[in-house]
Amino acid sequence: MSGNVWVEKRINFEKEKATFEARKKQAEDFLREYEAKQRELERRERWIQEKEFTITEKLGERFSLECIGLPSYEVYGRSFLPRAAVGLSYRFGFVRDSDGEVVVADKVGLLLTRQFSMTGWQRDELSIVMVFSGLVRLELGAVVRERFGSIEWLPGSTRPPFRYVATIGIDFIPRSPWTVGVGLTATGKKGTPVEALMPYVMLGYELNFLRW
Repeated sequence: MSGNVWVEKRINFEKEKATFEARKKQAEDFLREYEAKQRELERRERWIQEKEFTITEKLGERFSLECIGLPSYEVYGRSFLPRAAVGLSYRFGFVRDSDGEVVVADKVGLLLTRQFSMTGWQRDELSIVMVFSGLVRLELGAVVRERFGSIEWLPGSTRPPFRYVATIGIDFIPRSPWTVGVGLTATGKKGTPVEALMPYVMLGYELNFLRW
């Protein structure tokens, strides 16, 4: 092969190399620009997600109205006691699923519980109720209205011994509006730390409302 052919091949090789290097440089510039754009898009996406979360947080249903049946067994008296409760609570600390729907929430509010016996109405209790993640319930309150035999006590009349009420409960299906669980209520008074102890079953429904 003559020298001219080798020279020509060498020139063609250098041209191809220069073309490759130029394209490589363009590709590298494009990749750097692409990575910068991608980072910017990710930053904007995070910002949008944060804004969406803030908006959906504000649009959560803030109040809860619940009605619960509480069939109970009084351990010391060895008797079954029908009990029922209605409560109004404020909801916060929302936890959402991938679609942005609220699945559980914390809440705090007031709960009015009515207790019956075999002879009819027995007493009413008013408690502060706290629910954590729809799972654990804590209630602290007092007996506010009570019947002694055939005498009904009301605020303002001769006052019977003050009775406190403390309750802890567990909801088995916290992500459902239905309340199904178990709990334990203790009642006491001065000089008698626990005068009644009642394990119970919870069966009820929660209605959430009022977004803002």
